[in-house]
Amino acid sequence: MASTSLFEGVTVLVAADHAPLLRNLTFLLQVAGLNVLTANIGAEAFRLMKRKSPDLVLVDLDMADNDGVGLLRRIRQDKQRHGLPVIGISQKYALQDLMRALDLGVTDYLVKPFGVDEVLQVITDNLPQQTELQRVAG
Repeated sequence: MASTSLFEGVTVLVAADHAPLLRNLTFLLQVAGLNVLTANIGAEAFRLMKRKSPDLVLVDLDMADNDGVGLLRRIRQDKQRHGLPVIGISQKYALQDLMRALDLGVTDYLVKPFGVDEVLQVITDNLPQQTELQRVAG
């Protein structure tokens, strides 16, 4: 019998330069049934994104040398990918940090540390097909 998982066939790209965060998110997302691509620098993430076309990107906005912010800007400037859902991850939680991330173009925002349920809910809420399902049902 075929699986009817919400995450069946969904690919997420995780871009983070902090190895434990990258490793833990990858494990968590794979256990949840997602296909996971990983990159520890923004340029690598962008190249991977162009080859593999993920459904959603999780990017650590706290990456060294503003690499996460740079990746977000490249995604938003790319004509083929500007509408791709991008979840920003940061340890910054003040309102001005959230507003800055939204101005940069994040679709949603997670504050470190976050729980398993929280990250899976944010992914679910921002999947393109989930948005379509909500619009048809609503």
